[in-house]
Amino acid sequence: MPRGMLNPILADMPTFSLEPMRATIKSVINKSKWRFDMTTRTWKGRAKFVKQYEWRPKRLIGRTYTMSNVYRFITRGARRFAVMSPDFSPKTRPRVIGSFPGAGGMVRINDSPVGYIKPREFEEEIVRVMEPKFKKEAQTAMRKIAQQSGHKMR
Repeated sequence: MPRGMLNPILADMPTFSLEPMRATIKSVINKSKWRFDMTTRTWKGRAKFVKQYEWRPKRLIGRTYTMSNVYRFITRGARRFAVMSPDFSPKTRPRVIGSFPGAGGMVRINDSPVGYIKPREFEEEIVRVMEPKFKKEAQTAMRKIAQQSGHKMR
């Protein structure tokens, strides 16, 4: 420092890594994807689920999604145009994470709706199951980050 210059006060803060939080998000997204995959386990044309992560400066984002229209109709409900065989039994049940053998199938497509596909609400059920797990894992990750920076969390 040049002679006569005042000594500035600088903020000296230990560095820390967000890696524990990234690991938590990856873990929760992997578990969520597994649950989504389970909802189509016995389907012939299984929906493909994608895991996506975004590491932004002030935000860490993870998501699991599909572009399958059939999956959207099943999970959110829709008017049914398909006429089903008399022995038809669906492979999925509302708010049940899983897929079963089912029975029967489509006989023909009608020009007008012949009923309604009851929403399975898979998304809502997976969020209900995973949210408490994520909160618990995120809190553990935040404790690790706080310890790395020399702070404590209650």
